[in-house]
Amino acid sequence: MENKKTGLYFSSLVLITSISFIVYSCSLDEYDIINNEVKSDLNMETVQTLDGQSCRVLLIDSIGESDVFLDYIMSIRAFSKKFDIYYSTLNDEEKKQFSSSINNDDCVENIINELEVKDEIEQIVKTKEKLSNNTSYSTLSESEKSVLFNNYSNLLGNTIIKTRGEGGDTSHCEEARKRARDAAGAKLLSDQEDCNDYFEAWTTAHAACLLNAKLTHSDALSKADDAYKKCVKESKN
Repeated sequence: MENKKTGLYFSSLVLITSISFIVYSCSLDEYDIINNEVKSDLNMETVQTLDGQSCRVLLIDSIGESDVFLDYIMSIRAFSKKFDIYYSTLNDEEKKQFSSSINNDDCVENIINELEVKDEIEQIVKTKEKLSNNTSYSTLSESEKSVLFNNYSNLLGNTIIKTRGEGGDTSHCEEARKRARDAAGAKLLSDQEDCNDYFEAWTTAHAACLLNAKLTHSDALSKADDAYKKCVKESKN
């Protein structure tokens, strides 16, 4: 009796295993058919291109979330913050003089001391060197770097503070300002990338380039805010 039970159990196990294998094989075959039908509508070059693009997108995202990239962004953010604090205290005439002084080699060092950004510039140089030595980052094309800067420019911390008592539907105004500020942030990252690539670190030309890039950024943010206020005012009418 015991042998019969054992034989029955073994036979049932074999049967279940066989059925599972058949079902699994059919599922795989069905998947292959569907997959092949999809691929038959695309030539292999297109499929490879799509696969390659997906990999590049993942690569850009992985770099954007890496410590080495975030350290670089934070160094620019610290530099920008000090610049903005100083620049916001100037009147229109002083801003014109400041802009002219940046392009005067004899004044650049004094400006750096006035802004107290020597340490911040040093951090930008160090973190950019580490980023440039990153194997993944070094494989990016110029267009891919632009995508990276566009995607992560919000990390610069250009916070938008909504004005109280605006009334009406001003969501389109806020969206336009955000787009403008994000674009300004992406340009800042791109411009500072050029400064670090084209000029030798610690030189007057390098410092002047960083200051000019930030000045352009600050002016762009100001214009975005002015356009926002005008948009809100028109929305009330």
